[in-house]
Amino acid sequence: MLKEWFTEKNNSECTLEIEEGILYNLKAVEIKFIDKTSDIRNIIDDKLLSDLNVYKKEIFYRGHSDANYQLIPSIMRTEKFKINEGTLYNEILIQCPSEFLSCTTHLEKLVKMQHYGLPTRLFDITRNFLFVLYFACKDNHDFHKEIVVLCVDKEKIKYPQSDSVSLLASLPIFSRYHENFFAKNESEEYIEKLLHEVWLEKPSFSAKIKQKDLQKNFVVCAMKNNNRIISQNGAFIICGLNCDNGSLEEFCYKKDNKKLICIVKNTSKKEIPKELDNFSINHSTLFPEIECVTEFLKEKYK
Repeated sequence: MLKEWFTEKNNSECTLEIEEGILYNLKAVEIKFIDKTSDIRNIIDDKLLSDLNVYKKEIFYRGHSDANYQLIPSIMRTEKFKINEGTLYNEILIQCPSEFLSCTTHLEKLVKMQHYGLPTRLFDITRNFLFVLYFACKDNHDFHKEIVVLCVDKEKIKYPQSDSVSLLASLPIFSRYHENFFAKNESEEYIEKLLHEVWLEKPSFSAKIKQKDLQKNFVVCAMKNNNRIISQNGAFIICGLNCDNGSLEEFCYKKDNKKLICIVKNTSKKEIPKELDNFSINHSTLFPEIECVTEFLKEKYK
């Protein structure tokens, strides 16, 4: 997101500021620096949290090991992923059918695919700021680390059984070619195919699909049905067809029209994981699968 710090939407003026070696637009961004784990608690103070509750919002976090990272899901990070979304989705179902026997919805399948590292239109977030601090610091030690604070209207928070979620979760089974028709709302044939797919999962679905319905993004409260989601207090954003055009920026917390960005100082990015380990926040607790615990123990005691 570094490139966005130099611009301010709807305003051509730019006031540049440099701090800790970072150049940014003072009118568009408020940067808070993190030197130790307690610093982030001071940033996310009780006043900020209480203000959010007044306005019927909830707070989530996202950690990036590289501050240049953009707020887009993994399927949108490269053009070939985008083009082949339907192929990726269907191929893994064909090649690993036993892994998905317990999944009854497209959303459940997407969550499992995300779990195993396949690019999807799900974007992982959490309610725990210490967890994202770990995720930000664990890799890419040559880059600035970033914590993004997300402030979400409660009407944008859905449960897995939501009609809106079912609609967006059905998109990946189609190719990118089909999705272009959905986005432009030019083909009744393809809209009917999407409706049919949702009906197979949810026969009670009766809403008429509109173009704007496919452009939306929603935060989804994750089903606590696997150890990783439980241990990470995870949630995710399910993204619509416009999520590669900066639409997730709508969730970023802003105060006085400034986006709040937390940056881990270069001198602290290796020490903070050691501090977090004292609170049992490490690779083995956040990734409790046996192969992840094994790698953590080998690294710790080698």
